[in-house]
Amino acid sequence: MLRGQSPEVSNEILRVSKNYYIRHPQDDRGRLKAPGLWNMLNMNQLRAFYEVIKAGGFARAARRLNVTQPAVTAQVRSLEELCGFKLIVRKGKTIYPTEEGKLIFQSVKNVFKAVDDSVSKNKENLSHLSSRL
Repeated sequence: MLRGQSPEVSNEILRVSKNYYIRHPQDDRGRLKAPGLWNMLNMNQLRAFYEVIKAGGFARAARRLNVTQPAVTAQVRSLEELCGFKLIVRKGKTIYPTEEGKLIFQSVKNVFKAVDDSVSKNKENLSHLSSRL
C-alpha cells in the first residue's frame, strides 16, 4: 500500500480512497503493462466482485448475474490481477473479503448506488416532462 502519496491520479497510481492506492501492474523491468488502469478495468469485473461479496459466494453471484460460475470467477481473478492483491479469501465453501477487498467493496458499492440514484432521478424527471406534454 502506498500511503502518504499525492492524491492525484498519475500514470502509475490510482487513488481508491482517502489513504489507499492501487499501483498499476508492471513487467519485470518496472515498465507499466498497460497505459492506464482505466483501460483495463471494466464494470463486469466490479459487478462480479460486488455480487460475490454481497451474495456470499461465487455460485450465488453467478445466478444473480445470469452468467456461469466460471465467468464470475474469471472476472474476480482478473480484477485481483489488475489490483495486484487478493480481494477475496476462500475458507472451504465460505468466502471473506480481505482488508483491501473491504475497501474496494465499499467504493464499488458507493459507485453503484450513485449510478442507481442517478438513473432513478432521471426517470422521475422524464416522467414529469412527459406529463407536462
